[in-house]
Amino acid sequence: ISSAALERCKKRIELIANTLQLEGFSRIDAFVHADTGEVLIIEVNTVPRMTPSTVFIHQ
Repeated sequence: ISSAALERCKKRIELIANTLQLEGFSRIDAFVHADTGEVLIIEVNTVPRMTPSTVFIHQ
C-alpha cells in the first residue's frame, strides 16, 4: 500500500470515528483498496471482543 493510500485510509477512518462520536476504545472493521486507500466499512463495534488474535496490545 502506498503512503498516499495509507494516509487517505487513515483520514477516512478518522472521519468515520468522529462522525459517530466514538471515544475510548472501539473497532472499525473495513476493507481497504490497496491502490487508492478507498475504505469500505464492514462493521463498527463500540464494545469489541478482545481475543488473542485481536490486533491490539494485550496486557
